Amino acid sequence: MVLLSASRLGGTLPFVPSMIIISLIRFESTDDAELGNARTHCPGASIIVTADYISPAARSAALRAGIVDVIQVPYNPFDVITLVEHWQAYRPSEFSEVSTCQVFDLSVDAESYVATKNSTPLRLTKLELRLLYSLCEHYPNVAPTERLLSYGWDREGDPETYNLRTHMSHIRARLREAGGVPLEIASRHTIGYTLTNTSD
Repeated sequence: MVLLSASRLGGTLPFVPSMIIISLIRFESTDDAELGNARTHCPGASIIVTADYISPAARSAALRAGIVDVIQVPYNPFDVITLVEHWQAYRPSEFSEVSTCQVFDLSVDAESYVATKNSTPLRLTKLELRLLYSLCEHYPNVAPTERLLSYGWDREGDPETYNLRTHMSHIRARLREAGGVPLEIASRHTIGYTLTNTSD
């Protein structure tokens, strides 16, 4: 991990960072030259952006584009450390490109937008199906909130955490209605959500 101003990425680093935290004064566009500089010189690195001012549209676009998080200054450095640890442990690049995921009697196909549990089709929106797929993809580990937001919200609009809670509540209800293996969605405060088998 490296923490620096993006303007200092003008040359080649003497190592290959797995994560970069970029400090900006204003973050108003994902086409920002400094952000592009970081992607050019360290194409495989995950990126967190911190800024004094953050445009809601730029934040939403950044999350959809795969930026780990966009954080308003001032922030608690310990929260950022926790975020980095979890993202590095379960970052999406470590997962396969397979569009189907199976956890016990739950099957999710992210390409055809079909999910079944206990042989029962789940009545979910496309957004909720993407969220459920991400939970399955991370099972039995925690799916970070930032991953859920960036993967779930693939359209215009600013994904807010309270909306995520609402969708997770709806998915929980559908899983319970289907019966079979008792799978629950547990919230991990400030970190994310995890799919658990309560019979274990």
